[in-house]
Amino acid sequence: MRITLFVILLAATPVAAMAQAPRYVAQLLMTSSMQGADINNSGVVLTNEYRYVGGSWEYGAVFLTPGSRVDLGTLGGKQVFGNELNDLGMAVGRSTLAGGTTAHAFVYTSGVMQDIGTMGGNNSEAVAVNNAGLVGGNSEIAGGGSRGFLYTAAGGIRDIGTLGGAQSRVIDVSESGTVLGEAQTASGEWRTFLYRDGVMKDYGRWGATTWEGLGPNDEIYGAYHWPDRGTQWLEILNSSWRPPIGMGIPYDMANGYIVGMREHNTQPTLGTPEGLWGLEEIDDGDWHFYEVSGVNDAGQLVGYGCNAEYSCGTVLLNPVPEPATYAMLGAGLGIMALARRRSKAGTLTRSA
Repeated sequence: MRITLFVILLAATPVAAMAQAPRYVAQLLMTSSMQGADINNSGVVLTNEYRYVGGSWEYGAVFLTPGSRVDLGTLGGKQVFGNELNDLGMAVGRSTLAGGTTAHAFVYTSGVMQDIGTMGGNNSEAVAVNNAGLVGGNSEIAGGGSRGFLYTAAGGIRDIGTLGGAQSRVIDVSESGTVLGEAQTASGEWRTFLYRDGVMKDYGRWGATTWEGLGPNDEIYGAYHWPDRGTQWLEILNSSWRPPIGMGIPYDMANGYIVGMREHNTQPTLGTPEGLWGLEEIDDGDWHFYEVSGVNDAGQLVGYGCNAEYSCGTVLLNPVPEPATYAMLGAGLGIMALARRRSKAGTLTRSA
């Protein structure tokens, strides 16, 4: 029993020391990409490429992993922007149509990009998708203005309404199906809402706070802007944790991780319950990072940066287990092996 307790205490020891910076290894996945990308829990990266084709510049959405690349295609135009992907490889965004004068929301799945249309206006865009295939986005409507929508393969596109006014806007969709957005009241005031199961709830007005998204457990995260100070502070609601003070604008959140920019918009930053670190503090190489835009539950990060050879583009950062973790694991396994040998020895003695 004493040995078992010692092993448990030994295994718990690294937790107390987790305030030290984690270590990461950066890998350039693609040059010529734009800033802005997402990463799912399988480690697949969605990014947007800026490329010169047929005498003109185009944008294209691309899936990347180390050693592989998949172009998502187009709805006929030359400007395609991917916004988010889920763990099943479904991606959403917008693409111009042939002629380039209008753009429609798309859903990409099983190798096919599908036009999901609009709600009466010319343009639309899909901004979020969860693992159940629930898509959130925004569309122009007939007569002017725009509305937030939800889309499923079975039910198509549908207007989620407003708070009594003319317009609404979807920001994000969580894994539980909660929708975060903004909508106008009858007086024309824009207010934050949460939408679930057909009901839009007025979540109030949060002054200078701009909400950016929903976390994996329906956390709401955003930034409070201080115009007179020229800075932003992280705001996070419905959360069991928050990183130490210093995060400015958050861009993405996973289980135990949040990424964004430091206060004063100065440095791409990773936050955990144990600390806050700039990407150049945690990278084992010689990189300069301009943005971190995605994080998954394994702690993998995706952003935009340049290495010492001045090659710039979409960068995947993989966490490196601490040497102490290996040492503690090895010591713990050794103690357990010793305990098993002693147990066997005791059993042989008793049976003799």
